[in-house]
Amino acid sequence: MSVKIPAAQYLSKLFRGFVRSGSIAAIVLVGSISSAEENPEVAFYYGDLRGVNHTAVGVNWFSYNGERVTNVPPFGQRGGSCCVAVSAKWRPGLKATIEWEVDPDPYADIPMLKEGFGFEKEAWAAHVKNFERHHAVVDIPEYGVKVCGPTVHFLTCRKVKVTHSCIAQFSKKYPIKEPMKMEEPAECPVTI
Repeated sequence: MSVKIPAAQYLSKLFRGFVRSGSIAAIVLVGSISSAEENPEVAFYYGDLRGVNHTAVGVNWFSYNGERVTNVPPFGQRGGSCCVAVSAKWRPGLKATIEWEVDPDPYADIPMLKEGFGFEKEAWAAHVKNFERHHAVVDIPEYGVKVCGPTVHFLTCRKVKVTHSCIAQFSKKYPIKEPMKMEEPAECPVTI
């Protein structure tokens, strides 16, 4: 079943309502999204949001145009946050707003509570003070008639890249070529 919608945000909220009510039959959405040629009347498709972390810091959470994924480990990946709206047809000027929070010391030895669960309050508060928040607006690279949900790559120097490629990440044809494990340089280049 095809659904033409006026705005991605509307369908995102609508879909969440279907999920909560158990009425998934109304809309079927998967990580690999149909091509625009298959159904030219559809304005948006939906897919899973994924994150790939090429750095030694932990990504506590990130958002892509407001949709969130949590806990992308150092040199790892996380995903499956459904469902992110993707324009059925790419056009110049498409952008994504990426926000993220990192933990520079994700494996810190934080004292645990003597009773119950969790960390000692003061120790956890001191650790959280080191968290950093970042924001970037990035161009969405051109995609063809086949489009998949977004994958956000976290690179060194607080850089991010986004792809909607349906090609497997470790394929030679995958558009993001940076190595999976990147070392943070002593100094990041200044960009204006």
